[in-house]
Amino acid sequence: MLEEVARDVFVPLTVGGGIRNLGDAEELFGLGADKIAINTASFSNPSLITEVANKFGSQAVVGSVQAQRTLGGWECLVEQGRDRTGVSVIERVQQLTNLGAGELLVTSVDNDGVQRGFDAELAEVVAATSTLPVVIGGGCGGIDDVLEMVKIEKLSGLALASALHFDIVNLGELKAKMKQQHQKPMIEGNFA
Repeated sequence: MLEEVARDVFVPLTVGGGIRNLGDAEELFGLGADKIAINTASFSNPSLITEVANKFGSQAVVGSVQAQRTLGGWECLVEQGRDRTGVSVIERVQQLTNLGAGELLVTSVDNDGVQRGFDAELAEVVAATSTLPVVIGGGCGGIDDVLEMVKIEKLSGLALASALHFDIVNLGELKAKMKQQHQKPMIEGNFA
């Protein structure tokens, strides 16, 4: 599927899921991925981030963080949000930076797929803490949610999935509203 999409779509493609070693990453880049997102495997094998960054450049490695709210902040989850790690999101952001990731994709597990808005507090904390570009995902329920999030300083992008899949957000309309408000579009679509 990646090979077919890469042949027909002319936007940068980030691919994640099931990347367990350098060979998996090499295969995905060979099939047309521009970047790969790694979460679960980098907990058991932190050097994987560094290996991929050393071979393909930090700009090609996205440190994926699945964040779940706790009493004291947010905890990282793995295995598609099924397993807890005991590692705080802020601690993980620093780890991924030190390992050589070039970008972060932080998804609010609590908000993902429910379309009640992004976790703005999570976005603000991560964007303020990180020296890397930060993309936030999970929770988009409409254009107003996007317009609120683009006000957060140092936030590099937003990931929209079900909002696009189910036509809750129309990209043409969103871009027009952002242009009216003199905001630069910063949307990443999730088409997995």
